[in-house]
Amino acid sequence: NHHASFHIYDYLLLFGPAHLWWSFPFEHLIGIIQCIPINHKFGELENTMLLSYIKAARLCCWLAQPDCPPAIQEC
Repeated sequence: NHHASFHIYDYLLLFGPAHLWWSFPFEHLIGIIQCIPINHKFGELENTMLLSYIKAARLCCWLAQPDCPPAIQEC
């Protein structure tokens, strides 16, 4: 906005180049998340995202184990 434009010089001195601290990627992600249909069932999306993260973390741990078959580790 107009007021923030007065502080761009100060922000550049304090934080360095704008690509290191600007928030557009986060705002874009929030826009994508807001477009996901949830059928007004609040809390389920967060649970689904958490469970997906846990499954991915467990898979990464299993792939790092020595007993994981080599054919699967290569995928």
